[in-house]
Amino acid sequence: MADSKVAKEADRLQAILMDEGLEASVLEGGFKDFSAAAKDEVAARVAATFAPAAGRLLARLSFIRTAENGPALRFAYVASLRSPDPAARKFALYGLKALGDPALADLALVALRDDQDPVLAAAVEILAAPAAGDRRLWSFLQGFYLAHKGRDEFHMSTSLIEAHGIVGPFPDKKK
Repeated sequence: MADSKVAKEADRLQAILMDEGLEASVLEGGFKDFSAAAKDEVAARVAATFAPAAGRLLARLSFIRTAENGPALRFAYVASLRSPDPAARKFALYGLKALGDPALADLALVALRDDQDPVLAAAVEILAAPAAGDRRLWSFLQGFYLAHKGRDEFHMSTSLIEAHGIVGPFPDKKK
């Protein structure tokens, strides 16, 4: 448990992270005015809370990453992959990507069964590059595309597949 000074600082940081009107310049500043202990405390709080984290909070957690809080952030992101909030699911994937999580491709593959296009687009974005070297994944994404193409509610994800050329034949590396 954090001491009272760190707890108060963490309260302030968490409130800022949850602020709907938070300006990009504050995020880009990296929260330098806050201690690593406060950042670690916020990460620990989010990871330990069963209630689903808001998508905007998950989107901002990577800005408070420290050398110590990576495991707590990973826990929070993985726990949010089944959140009722599609924004939380999407930002959980992007958070895992920012952490360089070794299970990212597997988790993105599972996310392709989501029913919300922003989540699907995040998963496709994560899987598109590795698909160029994996015939099975390429074929799987083509199947995803065929199941979703022409449906307005999946425009982002199908457009990403088209943009990456996955609708065509598997890339021939011998050229």
